[in-house]
Amino acid sequence: AIATAPSQDSKDETAGRAMTNKLLQEQSDVFLKQAQSKDRSERSMAIYNLGVAGQIDDPNVDEALRKALQDEDAMIRAQAVASIAQRGGESVAANLQEALKDKDANVRLTAVNNIKDDETLLQLASGDSDKSVSNTAQKKLDALAARRDR
Repeated sequence: AIATAPSQDSKDETAGRAMTNKLLQEQSDVFLKQAQSKDRSERSMAIYNLGVAGQIDDPNVDEALRKALQDEDAMIRAQAVASIAQRGGESVAANLQEALKDKDANVRLTAVNNIKDDETLLQLASGDSDKSVSNTAQKKLDALAARRDR
């Protein structure tokens, strides 16, 4: 076999990927900083952006989103639930379950709206004291049952 040097296209592609990763990390770092803001709107937008564009393999992003689940502001907690669900991953179900225990009904409703097909979590939510949460969970359970019965 004849060894060949990497082509210029291959080198350019590698350099382009490295630059893209660097820019994405810089963007994530900005969002992480904004997630610490005292300003509620800036914090909420940062949590949203981390869910949509945060570096997938950055544990700092995951930690910031988990921390936002404990924020004093219910709007921030609800945004954190949506962002965590958007990112996906192994801890989504555990985070949604935690959100179903939140004192604010909108946070719990956001959690239910982000449950895909986890019957256990939907069953838990179907017993919620808030009718909008329990009704939404029940509708999702009914839809799951209807799909299963086809």
